[in-house]
Amino acid sequence: MKAGSSRFLFALSFALALAAGVAAGVMVARFAGSFASTPPPSGTPATPTLDDLQLTDAQRTQIQKIWEGVKEKSDQSYQEANQLQRQFDDRVQKLLTPEQLKQYSQFHDEYQKRFFKLQSDRDAAVKKAIEQTKTLLSDDQRRKYDVILKSRLGPPSGTAPSTVAPREIPSTASKRPSGGPEL
Repeated sequence: MKAGSSRFLFALSFALALAAGVAAGVMVARFAGSFASTPPPSGTPATPTLDDLQLTDAQRTQIQKIWEGVKEKSDQSYQEANQLQRQFDDRVQKLLTPEQLKQYSQFHDEYQKRFFKLQSDRDAAVKKAIEQTKTLLSDDQRRKYDVILKSRLGPPSGTAPSTVAPREIPSTASKRPSGGPEL
């Protein structure tokens, strides 16, 4: 009964960790999808900026304060979610036998390699599209485009996300660079 019970706990733990990853992925997809919009009406710029709204200085200041608060809450929620995930990982670790822990580590390593490959492919496609777009622009347009990109995507990173050496059990807590959402 003990072996069946520990297998069940391992399967349950693995399923919960997988479900947490899927849930996080869905949340990221929805968050990223919220930036997508319907095509603008004919005659309006494809990527409107705050300048297109012709805001007063007071409006700009108020909008900036509103979004700074959202960023702070988003960062706080992200940190708390990672802490919660680490606590979950620690509790799962205590349930696993050394053999199960080894198996889990292998599963996690495979997952991580595939995840970072997908992320790298996506980042390469975005970078290529940005570079292709820049070839179509004048110097002045390119400078403005860079400002738009920086405001929407954050500063360019130029480095791939690093992986942290796994603890005894790999953490399923998400790793996101600070400075804004990824695309």
